[in-house]
Amino acid sequence: MDLIGVVGNSVGDMDLVSGNSNMSGTGSYKASNVNLESGLGYNGTTSGSFTYYAGAQIQVQGGNAITNSLGGNIILTTGNQAGSTLGSKMPGNVGININNPTNSLDVNGNISCSVITASLFYGTASYSTPPSSSVFIIHADGTSTTYTPISNTNTSRGNILLSASLSAINSDTIYLSENTYDIGFNQIDLSLGGTGTLNLQGRGKLNTTIISSWFGYMVVPGINSEISSLTLQTTNHSYPSPCIGSNSGTISGSTIRNVKLIGQTDGIYYNNGCTVLGTVNVYDTDIYTNWDTIVWTPATGQGTINIYNSNCFVVPTGSVTVTQPSDGFVAESGNTANLFNCSFNISGSGSSATSNGIYIDAVYGGPIVNVYGCVINTNAPTSSYDFSHLQAFGSKLYTTANTIYNPLKISGPILYSDTQQILKSINSSVTSSISSSFASASISSSQSISSSYALTSSYALNAVPTVSSSFASSSISSSFTFTSSYIRLFNGTTNSWYTLQMSGSAGQETLILLPTN
Repeated sequence: MDLIGVVGNSVGDMDLVSGNSNMSGTGSYKASNVNLESGLGYNGTTSGSFTYYAGAQIQVQGGNAITNSLGGNIILTTGNQAGSTLGSKMPGNVGININNPTNSLDVNGNISCSVITASLFYGTASYSTPPSSSVFIIHADGTSTTYTPISNTNTSRGNILLSASLSAINSDTIYLSENTYDIGFNQIDLSLGGTGTLNLQGRGKLNTTIISSWFGYMVVPGINSEISSLTLQTTNHSYPSPCIGSNSGTISGSTIRNVKLIGQTDGIYYNNGCTVLGTVNVYDTDIYTNWDTIVWTPATGQGTINIYNSNCFVVPTGSVTVTQPSDGFVAESGNTANLFNCSFNISGSGSSATSNGIYIDAVYGGPIVNVYGCVINTNAPTSSYDFSHLQAFGSKLYTTANTIYNPLKISGPILYSDTQQILKSINSSVTSSISSSFASASISSSQSISSSYALTSSYALNAVPTVSSSFASSSISSSFTFTSSYIRLFNGTTNSWYTLQMSGSAGQETLILLPTN
């Protein structure tokens, strides 16, 4: 039986049942219970447009028909009746396809589907996790692309990383899983040829590793790019083959965070062929090399590098022929460097018979280097310097009182940016230098000043140290050298000036402490 027609303004219950029949029409049901049921028919179909007003109940059943379909529109509205409310649920599943829909919505609002594209989605979504060896690219618009290697090997993962990096566009971020990616004789250019930037992020510097045999700069930073949470390892022994750096173009700053660098020649190397106009920030990075750990020599400009809480190690293994000293930090151009709470353990051996902790050579301009609270330790067969400053073009090297270094391993001038203190050297003997700003330190009666302290005339003119009242009984060795006839001392206890003066005839000199107005 086919029922076709228009039913309007019904106020009672209506059951529309089709056996092996079709039903269609347009209805408006107010305060009614409407039951649309296909029954047990072979090919029962229900179609049309039904408007439901508040106060009624619609029940749609598929029955046991072999081919049942529900079509048309069901419109829910509150109508115009006083006191009407609109129900919040429609029982049953809504899905695409007739039997076992791939995409469905159950009665509790849970979505089961293969792909979700949502805006302002509230709820919990589940999805299939790609293989752990995959490479993910997150685009600037929030969408993502997954690249899966053909096999779970270092080389296959490296190849898919290269494919992903070459397919990435400006502002994309490349995410790597906890794995090793061997990219062979290739590099990763995060600058997109100097036109933009990509970001590179792993799952921890002890969990994600990229290996390259590239001759040159393994990873080139982009404009304000970020490299984080991974290990970069170079296996090429030719110079230069740094893990991170550039020798061309203009870089508007970049960030290196929580990274481990294993370089055959260098860790970070900004060469004179590139220009840095912004700031390069390095955080919590460990660097292991055979030659230099950080070389900061971009073209003279407005660039600044800040290095925080990082550890630098140079231990030559003989795998690289080193023709220059091994250095912790090198600055050779007119830019600024700030080193905060870093450690430099720099060794020389074999072809690298000398080593430097902080090395300044104004080849391309006068750099300004500030060392704040660092620890510097150098050793080499021939010579080693914790600070080596070849001053030129207005270059300056500043350090602070809480920097640990050996004052006997200094070449060139050093300026102090705060009050200098007497510090114990690395081997715990009192061999620290005394600077002109030594104004707040107190020397107790048990302090012995050895012959390793040569106080120059500039110290005599400028020194204003505070010496405790017991200083007069201090032990001063006979080899204590003065190049001026007196030194003025300030006693912080009595708030008085004193003059330490040499008197007596030749060969019978004595030191006396005289009050001074």
